[in-house]
Amino acid sequence: MEMLILVVVFKIDSGDWLVSGLKLDSSSFVVIIILCSVAIVMKKWFLYFVEKAQVLIKVMQELRDFDSRNWFFGCKR
Repeated sequence: MEMLILVVVFKIDSGDWLVSGLKLDSSSFVVIIILCSVAIVMKKWFLYFVEKAQVLIKVMQELRDFDSRNWFFGCKR
């Protein structure tokens, strides 16, 4: 399973979050976590649709190669 590592977070003594040199409060950090989660979900959906498209292309190629004289779009009969 792939993991997306977005930022390295350090908790400093004053209680602020230090993220890649930027000072953020806890609510901003929650937004970063939500955006990271959305990116992971979108990547999984994208890979799923790419996989299904590859299967569809393969099926279409097999149908075309099965009988090239009777192409399934009805262009040639």
